[in-house]
Amino acid sequence: MGEEKKNPIKVVERLRIRTKGTFNYREIHNLISDWFMKMGYVFAETKHAEKDKSTGRDVESEWSAVRKVTGYVKYKIDIKINLKDYKEIVVEQNGDKIRTGTGKLEVYFNSELEKNYEKQFSERKGEFTHFLKEIYEKYVTKEKLIKLKDKLEKETLNLYDSIKALVD
Repeated sequence: MGEEKKNPIKVVERLRIRTKGTFNYREIHNLISDWFMKMGYVFAETKHAEKDKSTGRDVESEWSAVRKVTGYVKYKIDIKINLKDYKEIVVEQNGDKIRTGTGKLEVYFNSELEKNYEKQFSERKGEFTHFLKEIYEKYVTKEKLIKLKDKLEKETLNLYDSIKALVD
C-alpha cells in the first residue's frame, strides 16, 4: 500500500531525548513555546502536572501543535516531557550566578502529516470522491506530499536539536 491510503502519515515517531544532569527546565519550556510561535503553529500545553517529592519535583507536560500548510495538508507535532527529581540550583559561571536545575529529563517527539483535513474528499471507501482522493494523491500531488513530509521531518528534527542543545 502506498501512502495515499494512510491518513495521517506518521513522520517522526517516539524520537527521544534522555538526559540526567544540569539543565534549565524553564528555558526548555520557553524554547518550545517560542519555536512554535516562530514557525506559525497553533499550540497548547495540553497537560501540565507537578508533584513535589523529597527527591525533587516531578513534572509531566504534553504539548500539541498544528499548522495548516495548504488547504489540503496540515502538520501536527506532539511533545511529551517527563521530568523527575528536578531541583533548582544556582551555579557560578564566569563569576556570574546562574539559576538552573538538576534532574532527569525525557522528551518525546511525534509528528504527522494530515491530508484532506477539511474533508474535501470522502474518507469512506466505495464513494466516488474517495476514489478521486486516491487518484489525486497518487498521481497529481504525490511529489508535493513527499516534499511536505520531508519538510515536517526537518522541522521536527530542528526542534529536537534546539532542545538537545540546551541539555548537552
